[in-house]
Amino acid sequence: VEHFRRDFDSLSPDAQAGFGELADSVQRMRQMAEASRHYLAGDGIRDVLEAPVKITLSDWLWHIAEAHPGLTFCLDSDLEVELPLYWSSLCLNNLLDNAFRHGKPPVRLCASCRNGRLILEISDGGDLGVKALPQLRRELSSRAGMGLGLSIVQRVTRRLGGKLALSGRPTTFILELPCEQ
Repeated sequence: VEHFRRDFDSLSPDAQAGFGELADSVQRMRQMAEASRHYLAGDGIRDVLEAPVKITLSDWLWHIAEAHPGLTFCLDSDLEVELPLYWSSLCLNNLLDNAFRHGKPPVRLCASCRNGRLILEISDGGDLGVKALPQLRRELSSRAGMGLGLSIVQRVTRRLGGKLALSGRPTTFILELPCEQ
């Protein structure tokens, strides 16, 4: 990465874009490795969360939506909120990836803030019915590529002081996170 960073200006535009993705992946891997190191040492995830970042909700959702072509999102009102951005994005991206990979179109994200809580509803056109999350994880873990991410989201959400719920028709995951306004 450092070699490419030094020679960035001499790279073609496609290579520069690729470098940006590579550098972003390396940064995420470093954050995850550091978080894992603390977590495995018994410090817990709360101790390694980055400081909450003040963001405009619409800016964050536009950034998330860019990574998920075909996503429609709605926002009750645009607010500035403070969130642990890395972990919140990890949870939201995982739920959206699952909706696109295993659900049916259309995939929607609706966001609102109520009583110091950010409510993110991720829905798709599928119908999982109303199942308990542990039962759903067991069922999904038998299929390739499913279940583990949902377990991670549920665990991280709990550690952040939030909740994850599932409702049916259409399949909707409700991610509720504390946020400062």
